[in-house]
Amino acid sequence: MIADLSQGRMPRQISAHLSIDKWVQEKEESLKKLERLYSDKLALAAPKEHWDERAAQERENAAKWTKITALTAAAAVALSTIAIVVLYSFDLPKIPFLSTSFIAIAMITFMIYIVRVFVKITLSSRHLQMAYEQKSALTYFYLSLGKHKGELTEEERVLAIQSLFTPVDTGLVKASELPDFNAALALLTKRTN
Repeated sequence: MIADLSQGRMPRQISAHLSIDKWVQEKEESLKKLERLYSDKLALAAPKEHWDERAAQERENAAKWTKITALTAAAAVALSTIAIVVLYSFDLPKIPFLSTSFIAIAMITFMIYIVRVFVKITLSSRHLQMAYEQKSALTYFYLSLGKHKGELTEEERVLAIQSLFTPVDTGLVKASELPDFNAALALLTKRTN
């Protein structure tokens, strides 16, 4: 009778031992994932802070350049109007080989060029602000994918890190051939579906 009881317990003990081993293994894997996620978070905390600071700085620059551009455009219109009135209303000495119309068009063209330069600087600041905000958001998105969807594949990890640390394009020069934000986002969001 004692032998029957001990034999009945053996399979239950083995089963309990196996389930405990399985549970321990699952918890160890979960701990490894959390350690890697924490390591990634620590590695990306300083860059994210930098990107947030740069986005705020570029937001201020964009606001400043927008005001400067508006003032420059208003000044250009006022100066062009004054120049046209002066050129055509008063009897100015004639300059050989230069007509009054050529002088007026040259002044207006120069004013438009100055305004275009300020518009490009304004748009560049706005573009940089958006790029830094995207990098900051991609950092959180990357970390949350690792936390909620499990381990990222090496290809996804490399693409995300490449996208986070590629140089930011100012918008003033032609973009480089490096992987862009949209490609990384497309690959990473493919996992969520």
